Amino acid sequence: MAAFAPTAFGAAARANAGRRKLFLRFRIGRDGYVLAADDIVRVLPLSPVKALPGTPAWVEGLMSVGTRAIPVIDVSALASGVPSPRLTSTRIAVVRYTFDGRAAATAPLLGLMLEHATETLHLNADEFVPAAVQSHCAPYLGPVCQTASGLVQWLELPDVVPPSARALLFTEHPA
Repeated sequence: MAAFAPTAFGAAARANAGRRKLFLRFRIGRDGYVLAADDIVRVLPLSPVKALPGTPAWVEGLMSVGTRAIPVIDVSALASGVPSPRLTSTRIAVVRYTFDGRAAATAPLLGLMLEHATETLHLNADEFVPAAVQSHCAPYLGPVCQTASGLVQWLELPDVVPPSARALLFTEHPA
């Protein structure tokens, strides 16, 4: 009988550690999604926002973050047409919105209202696989990964705001 070799296991774990990423888990309805933690500037409790008339229904409005007013979008409303519930588990993830090849340092801030955003998890980025179905209506929904609590899908930031709405929410001045 072969002896257990804990050093071999430790070496494999260390080799895979470089591909592991921290994610914030959230829901859209009953389905699980993740957002890479390195895209997040901070996570805030749900707070009031100023409405922006003339914008799509999934645009919650503007909120103050420090000395800035940033747009906030409701990811559940964007994806499903159903607004996020107003619960203590609904949070606003402030992200640097890198689109059109902008570097993170010059990207504007964007608030993402996320439902049931209460848990982080480490996943191996290499274990995400392309989703079997791609929707041109939801290009921000990226690859999927099986976890102990079910399948999760990676929300990819560059495509979360449709190009037609970017001009409404962002100026050419970097944040």
